[in-house]
Amino acid sequence: MFEAIPDLATVWTNASGLVRAGIVVTLVCISGVIGILVRSAWDRRHAPDILDACDGMAREARDLALQGALQEALDLLTKAIRKASRVSGADAIGFRIQYADVLLSHGLQHEDGESLCAAAQGYRALLASPDVADQAQVMDWCRVSLADSLRTLGMLHGDSQLLGESASLYQLCLEAPVPREIHDQGSLYNSLGVTLTALGELENAAGRYALAVTALRSALNCFGQQEVRSEYAGIQANIGNAFLRWGETTGEMSCLEEAERACRDGLAAVTEHETPAVLAKLQTTLGMALVQRGLEGGLVDLMEQGLVALRAAAHQEVPPDMVFQRILRQLDLGLALRQVAERVPGTAHLEEALAVYEAACAGLSRDAMPVQWAIVTSRIGMTLWLMASRTGAPELFDRAAGAFRGALAVPEFRSAPEDLFPALAAFGALLATRNTSDARREAMTIIREALEAPESSFSSDIRAGLLADLARLHEMVALQRGSGESLETAAGLYRKALELLDRSKDPAQWGSLQRSLANALLLLGQRETRVDLLEASVAASRASLEVFTREQSPADHGACLNNLSSALALIGHFSGKADLLREAVAGFEDILRQRGDTADSWQYATIQHNLGSALANLGLMEKDPAALEKAVQSFRSAGEATSGRGAREWAMSQINLGASLRQLGQMRGDQAVLEEALEAYGNAVEAFPGAEGHSLVEMARAGQKQVGEALKRLDPARSKDGDGDRTLDPDPG
Repeated sequence: MFEAIPDLATVWTNASGLVRAGIVVTLVCISGVIGILVRSAWDRRHAPDILDACDGMAREARDLALQGALQEALDLLTKAIRKASRVSGADAIGFRIQYADVLLSHGLQHEDGESLCAAAQGYRALLASPDVADQAQVMDWCRVSLADSLRTLGMLHGDSQLLGESASLYQLCLEAPVPREIHDQGSLYNSLGVTLTALGELENAAGRYALAVTALRSALNCFGQQEVRSEYAGIQANIGNAFLRWGETTGEMSCLEEAERACRDGLAAVTEHETPAVLAKLQTTLGMALVQRGLEGGLVDLMEQGLVALRAAAHQEVPPDMVFQRILRQLDLGLALRQVAERVPGTAHLEEALAVYEAACAGLSRDAMPVQWAIVTSRIGMTLWLMASRTGAPELFDRAAGAFRGALAVPEFRSAPEDLFPALAAFGALLATRNTSDARREAMTIIREALEAPESSFSSDIRAGLLADLARLHEMVALQRGSGESLETAAGLYRKALELLDRSKDPAQWGSLQRSLANALLLLGQRETRVDLLEASVAASRASLEVFTREQSPADHGACLNNLSSALALIGHFSGKADLLREAVAGFEDILRQRGDTADSWQYATIQHNLGSALANLGLMEKDPAALEKAVQSFRSAGEATSGRGAREWAMSQINLGASLRQLGQMRGDQAVLEEALEAYGNAVEAFPGAEGHSLVEMARAGQKQVGEALKRLDPARSKDGDGDRTLDPDPG
């Protein structure tokens, strides 16, 4: 970069994760800047020794810069500037330019923001100097160099304002009437295209990508495929990258196909030996384009072809000073493997992604590169979380949690929001699955922090998923503490999540949220005996059933129908509407027919219990013994499914069985049926031996008294007290 007479240098930069690794940028290094400045003959006659000494200092400074001795190089150039200034301001201009050039080259090579800022300040000062106002070539050089500085700074910091200024400067240079070699013109178009691509990525703007492609194709016209093969291939890589981002933004398959075409053309022009960095960039972009095409079309073969290209890029040899480039390629491969894993069964792709991320992490020092270390560690956590979700292995959950905690413990990680907030979201979702109070509290804290992210940090479906996770945590708290306030909060969060979703784009997630909202409203309406909340639950359940049809999603359809039928049963019970109870009964019976559950299924027991409750209340409302007989059958079935498996569930089935038998026995005046009721209540009491104060035991004891009163009325010889009738509530399950 600091050669005495460089005629064209290609600088590879990476925007620290903001723009994909290896974006080709070209910096036209005009050598011997002093040579393009016209010194007056008077200056040469009166100060040749001073200026010759300055030239010697400048040459030595360039050598020092090449050796990495930046400060020594800058000190020498400072001396040269001071000496030349004693002759004239115009003579010092060339050395001032070289000073800024050294800073720019160092900043580009090492992604050093401080050097780039200093270089930009130097070029701005030069452009404002009256000594260069009438020197078109010097003005042009300073504009191009300032644009390079601002572009790289903008990519490093994700600053669209700096990138916008850089693009404007490139455009100004292209329009200026300055004589320029065709390859220099191509390099300017290439730099403009790269800058516009970076702007498009930051702004998520398809229009920027279209302009970028136009600029890059103009650059391509300046380089023949055989004449300057590396530059030609590098520009094709940039065209491929612009089309890839365009396709990812719009979902246009044609853009992804154009990206593939550009990369294949570039690959045909170069060999691994000639330009390994360009080759790796082409393979990376080709791989990502193929994976995206495969994901969009559900084509596993294309996904696997993309992974082959990405693996080749990740295994390309890199110079010692470009090791981070390999790490970035490993991150691209890891991301693609995780994306493919979501469409392919098993854990093979996730295991490979984990190995890739762990290899990348091994190449990083937490102390030297804390942000990058935290990013890779957070992605290890995400991969482990996906593996844990798929396998249910407890050790994977623990390892994932450890990785997330390690990444989030790095303070500098806060400066990388594009990775920080997804990590918070995934960690919050992981903790939400842990059935402990401490884990739920931690999950709530982390998810709330994730939700504070700017809207651009997440897609709307991810933000909706976070809101849903937080809502489910509030539901858990409500069930644990009996808190109506937590249920209200959960319902509100589900509604916010639904506002973010477009049903046509993701009907499954939209339907799932409607089902969750229906369940929260059902629990709240049952708790507070509020028909308006139950009616809202009915509306949400009907909406979810529009998505989850019996034919396409039988399990989801059954869950939604259970919510609907439970809400209808409660409304019918609270408002005395037999038609709603009949609709609820039909719904529960439909679920049982469709599911075909065995008698040992908890879902089977829950639905039988709900069906029995609806039938019992319908039988009482309409004085219909046939409905009560069916209720008895349902409660017996629920009892058979819970016997020996859960004391509470068994006791509830026996209490409700006893209540239905009691009502049926009273309605018919049948002493034998009442004796059965007494036995059922006794079974409930026996489920909790020595626990007379237990709420279910108290309910069973009260039922026994009611049966005793009924038997007394049938047989005055009996002397037992009663305390009236009770009706039954369905259990939403």
